[in-house]
Formats: sequence, C-alpha cells, structure tokens
Amino acid sequence: MTLIITEQDIINAVCIYIAEKKQIKPQEVEVELMYDDDYGFSAEVYVAGRNKYLLHRI
Repeated sequence: MTLIITEQDIINAVCIYIAEKKQIKPQEVEVELMYDDDYGFSAEVYVAGRNKYLLHRI
C-alpha cells in the first residue's frame, strides 16, 4: 500500500506545526515548499516578516 500526501496537506501541516510553536494562528504562517538535488526537500516559512528554513535531507 502506498501513502500519498498532497502538497497542500504538507503545507497545512507545516503551518499548524509552526503556529503551535510560535503560539499564533496557522493563517499567519506562509510556506513555500522546495526541492534541490543536493539538499533534498525543504520549506521556507514566513511569519511576521521573518523567514525560517526547514530542511530534510535525502
């Protein structure tokens, strides 16, 4: 059996994760998903004019 997670589900999960850590509403979080051959999957997260990178190496 294969588990398929949509891009939107991943974005929603990251928004909820960051919102809980920062004690803000998920609607206040913006996420951009990226992929790089050298670094793997990552997300750039924007909160209140600041950005943060979440990385997952392959």
